[in-house]
Amino acid sequence: MNNTNKLAKSLILFSVIGALSLLNTNEIYADETNTNTETIGQSRSYGGLTYQKTNVRYRKECSNYTPVSYTVTTGRAGASISVSQSKTFGTSISGDVQGINIGAQASISSGVGYTLNVPPRRSAYVGFRVLYEVESGTRIARFYDGEEFSRNSYTVKRPIRGEYRLIYR
Repeated sequence: MNNTNKLAKSLILFSVIGALSLLNTNEIYADETNTNTETIGQSRSYGGLTYQKTNVRYRKECSNYTPVSYTVTTGRAGASISVSQSKTFGTSISGDVQGINIGAQASISSGVGYTLNVPPRRSAYVGFRVLYEVESGTRIARFYDGEEFSRNSYTVKRPIRGEYRLIYR
């Protein structure tokens, strides 16, 4: 198909989408409960296009440790150190995810009041890191006749849990 036909189809599609968006009051929200492997490969219709996730991969990834306390230097007796700051880590999305099912409501926070013991003659602080579940893949948008409209990669990082650790200097 030549560029003129593609341009004509695109202009028609966008004018139809614009008109439908004024009439349509239903909105599609990401539903975290439906982010499972059953939705992979299934198509979803939205705004005149059909969307599909392909080449979906899952992996686990950890963030770097973030300080959540002050640094303490101990003497011969050692000391305890308490978490004095709260940090919140949320879901990170990169790439275009319009039309595909992505759960983006998760967040994890470190709590204030967690205490660890520092050994004698050491300098340390409490660090907090988050374990993420990372979903990456390709989002394909197609016209209803099956012709591909666009293709892009996406990555979603959802926090699963956090952990504390004593970081020595």
